[in-house]
Amino acid sequence: MSVEGLEVLQGQGKHAQNAMVWTDYHDILLCREIMVKNPFQFKKSSTQRGHIWLEIATNLACIKEPKFKTDLEQRASKLRKKLSSDKKASGIDTDMSEVEDMIEELIQIEDDSTEQQRLNDEEHKKKADTDKENANNIRVQAM
Repeated sequence: MSVEGLEVLQGQGKHAQNAMVWTDYHDILLCREIMVKNPFQFKKSSTQRGHIWLEIATNLACIKEPKFKTDLEQRASKLRKKLSSDKKASGIDTDMSEVEDMIEELIQIEDDSTEQQRLNDEEHKKKADTDKENANNIRVQAM
């Protein structure tokens, strides 16, 4: 039985009734929330990024229909892998669904953010090295 994009499991015991079945509607809402909050602006495994994922989970948990009952970051990762494997399998670009379009955009946002963070880290390291060298030169001149 389907209710507004949410598949309802019936007659399969208590555990099955509590299980969540992912639909395209769930994926769309998840991708939209990720786009709005942009957890990729922070480094991987940082507390700031964790807080953003927590906000995303909290916001989606407040939605009555469809109900979310799973690890959202894990789902986003699975969607990314699925899109990559679909592209590799086909070998060509195909017409993509709204979810696939959003996932591809999120992948690009994440890749851009990762590259920007890498460049910032390199710049910060160069500045620290220059400052250290200048301090050593001043110390030598003072002697």
